[in-house]
Amino acid sequence: MAGRPSRFDTYRGARPGGVTALTPAQRRHIERLTQRYNAKTAGSKRLAEAYRPVLADPRAVAGGRICVELLLDFIRLRRVDTILNI
Repeated sequence: MAGRPSRFDTYRGARPGGVTALTPAQRRHIERLTQRYNAKTAGSKRLAEAYRPVLADPRAVAGGRICVELLLDFIRLRRVDTILNI
């Protein structure tokens, strides 16, 4: 079975010393793609920036109910304790 590849060898990550520079055609393609994407999502980005203070407020999700906020704090603390093995 020496010639048979392992099922774990199907993905091989980037190798050091590989090609890292983009060709001019690749660079142009990425620039055009970025311009199209930014133009297409400009409205969404503008709305997200305008409403970020409201939408990013965790109290908005909990509806300002103190019991829900306390429960969420407890869950967060338990998660941190688990991660840090305290």
